[in-house]
Amino acid sequence: MREERFSKQISLETRQVDKDRLLFVTRFRSKEDQEQLEKQKYEEQLDELDNFVGFTKVLRMIVDSGKLVIGHNLCLDILHTIDKFLTPLPEGYDEFKELAHSLFPKIVDTKYMSSLDPFKDSIDSNVLKHMFDTVSAKPFGIPNTEIEEGFKGYSINDQKEHEAGYDAFITGLSFLAMWKYLGTIEGETEKIYNDLSLLEPYINKIFLMVLTDNQFINLAGEDLNPNRDHVFYLTFPKEWKNNNIVQLFSPFGNVQVSWLDDTSAYVGLYKRDQAAIALSTLSQSDTYSIMSFAKRQAILAGICTPLPSPLKAKRRKKCRGTTFCQKTKKRTVLITVIFSVVFNSGSFSRSKRSIDPIEEEQTECEESFSHNSKKVFNENEAWE
Repeated sequence: MREERFSKQISLETRQVDKDRLLFVTRFRSKEDQEQLEKQKYEEQLDELDNFVGFTKVLRMIVDSGKLVIGHNLCLDILHTIDKFLTPLPEGYDEFKELAHSLFPKIVDTKYMSSLDPFKDSIDSNVLKHMFDTVSAKPFGIPNTEIEEGFKGYSINDQKEHEAGYDAFITGLSFLAMWKYLGTIEGETEKIYNDLSLLEPYINKIFLMVLTDNQFINLAGEDLNPNRDHVFYLTFPKEWKNNNIVQLFSPFGNVQVSWLDDTSAYVGLYKRDQAAIALSTLSQSDTYSIMSFAKRQAILAGICTPLPSPLKAKRRKKCRGTTFCQKTKKRTVLITVIFSVVFNSGSFSRSKRSIDPIEEEQTECEESFSHNSKKVFNENEAWE
């Protein structure tokens, strides 16, 4: 009754004062006072909302402009920028590429750019600070920059590495230095920065850390499909560690291990010519199971007849029936996303994994798991 009685005479508001939360009571002298206070509160709420979405406005302007977007090792940056400020990331890898390209049609990753000709022989390290120091000297050169009057900015002498604004600043300067160098090689001395054709080999290629035979995501086309005949899909007891896998493959040389979860991993031989004999020798065991990368990918794609592998079976089993293969047992289908591969510790050889297995029905030739395509990156992206 009291609330109804005083609802049109007072206003209650909680405010933060220093470390305390206080209740403020305002008494209306008239109806006009009440309307004025409500209008003031509404405007304050709009200002607060505008502050929350302010950076999104900047990104929308960048998207609408269609201009070049420059970054250094920016795969994770692109993922977070899209997901946190523009739109939720799609589950499929191809859908992600299409979305990213539609939002940012011209992206240059200076880490990828510096790893290719004609830069890779001159830039020994493309860690951002190292790369910047290299392109600051001959045969490159940093263009002169000035801070516009009335604004704040950085100087190349600030030495504020890992401060976001400064890193963006030296990334942009490094890009301009490399672009200018391309123009110098082509004999262009004027209007270099108007010639986007010089950048064509580097546009829309996003660098991937650690990977050596597939070092980029091609946002505007097909990715590379490197040979994986030296790679095996291995499942093993949960108690196994990295050393157990290394020891298992030791007769065939050094290996690279890419963990998928606690009981499975991709294992690649550095001595590729040992692939066939390794698969033949390690195929018989009750403790672990091993198969070629090609066979694993065929299973994930629902292909009954595996793709060619280093060890060709003399006889391949065919599906029984015309529509469905005969169901035999349950098996774990492992789903892997790029965050567990590229962006964790920077190394595949680790003992902690965070992706849980998902139980699915398996047929004799392992039915097509269509839901496996609904992820940002499939297992093929998990391997070097």
